[in-house]
Amino acid sequence: MAGVGGFRGVSAAQDVRFSNKSKAAMKKMKFPTELDLPVDRDKVNWTVMKEWVAKRVTELLGIEEEVLISMIHNHLIDQRTGPKEMHVELLPFLEKNTSLFMKELWAMLHSASSNESGVPQQLLDAKQQELRERREREAAIQVRHKNVRQRARWCSAVPASAGCGVCLQRLGAAAAAVIEGTARMQRHLGFV
Repeated sequence: MAGVGGFRGVSAAQDVRFSNKSKAAMKKMKFPTELDLPVDRDKVNWTVMKEWVAKRVTELLGIEEEVLISMIHNHLIDQRTGPKEMHVELLPFLEKNTSLFMKELWAMLHSASSNESGVPQQLLDAKQQELRERREREAAIQVRHKNVRQRARWCSAVPASAGCGVCLQRLGAAAAAVIEGTARMQRHLGFV
């Protein structure tokens, strides 16, 4: 018995050898609930997100994988690629860390798309904390610097016969070290 046009068998769509493997994998997989969050990709600051992706992928893999980072970035920019498809695509690369990465990434993207600046709130908070800690370190250095100067003034007011000459030398060396440390810190932080 011949089929249509004398051909027998099944069509390519019916043959399992030619089926879409990623669709089959998507049906079997359980995805993180964060992937259902709405994301407006036009509002996201992609420069900041690419830096975060690079940092996070490097943390998860232990090495900087530029090809994978570029692939993720391209998937994110492409409006047609959904989060679940991206999850399936990243599975061979990130393996057991794929769900964790996608959960974090999509939560960040959701936050970025709802923020006016296009930057996730978590990153803004981390930057504020970093700046606050930097100011505290600078204030502590200034306090130490002020204390050393006050001690040096007090020690210089005491007569040399009282044995303070050695103390003055020590405080002078300590003050020089603190001043040098302050200058080095200011250069490092970009204030000078």
